[in-house]
Amino acid sequence: VFSSAFSFANIHYYWVAESYWGADLSYNPFLHFWSLGVEIQFYLFSCGLFFILAKISSGYTDKVILAITLLSFCGWVYTTGVSQNMAFYLMPFRFWEFGVGAVYAFYAGAGFPRMQWRKFHIEPLLGLAALVLIVVGLSFSAHKMSVYLNVLVVFCSVVLIAVGNRGAVRYLLTSMPFRLLGKYSYTLYLWHWPILVLLKSSGVFQSKAELIAAAMGGAV
Repeated sequence: VFSSAFSFANIHYYWVAESYWGADLSYNPFLHFWSLGVEIQFYLFSCGLFFILAKISSGYTDKVILAITLLSFCGWVYTTGVSQNMAFYLMPFRFWEFGVGAVYAFYAGAGFPRMQWRKFHIEPLLGLAALVLIVVGLSFSAHKMSVYLNVLVVFCSVVLIAVGNRGAVRYLLTSMPFRLLGKYSYTLYLWHWPILVLLKSSGVFQSKAELIAAAMGGAV
């Protein structure tokens, strides 16, 4: 509870957990707070970094973020073969997932999204392809190939941001079902796991489908 409240649950679970899906954590109602810990640590680190760079020279900010993102990615690739818990839980090896979005934001104004594909009018197709690949990647997140699928999901997300405001993808993502999903997704995230743990402990619901349906209903 203490580590979750102060946003270092990811570090706590790195030290005490055998794996994310291990039996030692399957009944921990605060397990999902590890990702909020990574997120908060990223924000704190980034704010401090931006402050320092602003004092030194703001002209190097984009290059520094790009360099840190590449270093983080290389570190993540290395640690996945050495310690998957380290690669999974610790912010320095997760930085690149946020960093690619920051790099895109920095270079978007310099023409990064306006590549040659625009003259071929294939942006809607790229957006649809990225959306499909994201869904596929997330659907097989527990698969042994999840390390590679993680890269796929992150970079397809950047493509979707770059070209997703046009054509069919735009209409799909701005439709009512997707807007409702966006509205309630954070609530679902915060509450789904504790509810699942309580339901599993009670033994009222047995099948995975029943647990998920009950958890989502309770979260909403």
